Amino acid sequence: MKIFIDAVGSHDPPFCHVIVDGVGTLVDLAGLPGPLTDPNVIAVEWGFFGQNYTEGGMISRRSANNASSLVERVPFSDIGMIGHYLTAYKRRIEHIQQVT
Repeated sequence: MKIFIDAVGSHDPPFCHVIVDGVGTLVDLAGLPGPLTDPNVIAVEWGFFGQNYTEGGMISRRSANNASSLVERVPFSDIGMIGHYLTAYKRRIEHIQQVT
């Protein structure tokens, strides 16, 4: 599974652009626990990374000095960290499918 959550872009907070296996939509992630509660987080990814092609996640966030061009990437290994986001994404996709 490949996941990309964009917390910055041409959408208004609390919406984030969530893409799961190539299918994306805007999802309201406000109030959900997880890495996006940190306002410095700009993106969250899940997939296969590194030379060993190991499944895991990466959190991209503005550096402590808030310089817009400086981003630190912090790895994580538990998909449960973004489980609430995936549930919200699935509900949104189901809703879209019902109304179309």
